[in-house]
Amino acid sequence: MIVNFLAFNLLIVLCYHLGKKYLSFPALIVFLGLLFLSPILLHYNINVLSENIYIPLFVWIVLYFVNYERRITYGGSIVLGILFAFFYFIRGEAFIYLVSAFFIFLYLYDAKKYFFWETMGYFATVLAAFFIIIFPYLTYLHTIT
Repeated sequence: MIVNFLAFNLLIVLCYHLGKKYLSFPALIVFLGLLFLSPILLHYNINVLSENIYIPLFVWIVLYFVNYERRITYGGSIVLGILFAFFYFIRGEAFIYLVSAFFIFLYLYDAKKYFFWETMGYFATVLAAFFIIIFPYLTYLHTIT
């Protein structure tokens, strides 16, 4: 229960880092206060649900993409692929977010004027890290079905 509480309260820290880029300090404090007192936060901490890690992980990936255009590297792409793999382990429908990541990489290619193949190399690194992490699980699912 304590791990459940800590994992979901990580959302407040992640929203702080995401909000300080776009909100003024008083608006950020009001936003975090409303988030902390929201019934969803209070209700989900009582129950052990997959949302307790799914929502903070989603915010972590969004935060990573917000800061990603400043520091696009292959190491960052590996970390992003691992985050997507954990996201997939929690909910299978999270696989569709890889398509969204592809379009974000295309936007970064256009916005930063990187070479197209360099940008696709970063996305291929994300896919490789994703599939390396989930391959044992998919193999296990294939053997039991």
